[in-house]
Amino acid sequence: MKAFFMVDIPLNEEAPSGSKLRGDNLLLREVYRSLVEITGQTNPIYLSNEVFRHAMNTIAEAKSGDPRNLKNYGIGLQKN
Repeated sequence: MKAFFMVDIPLNEEAPSGSKLRGDNLLLREVYRSLVEITGQTNPIYLSNEVFRHAMNTIAEAKSGDPRNLKNYGIGLQKN
């Protein structure tokens, strides 16, 4: 998961925006929650397609118009 954040940090001196990192963090939280729910494990070595599919389905099922929904807020930040 650390590598995921390293992709967002450019090699120049320009720092990524806080909202971009916040969106990534919310997305990874959902993947981690799905990892624990599906596999019962906490080690990322157990990540699978099923875990990612569950995380994305959970995000997709959330109310899209509700700004209080953190999952939609995080995904909305990913689109910026």
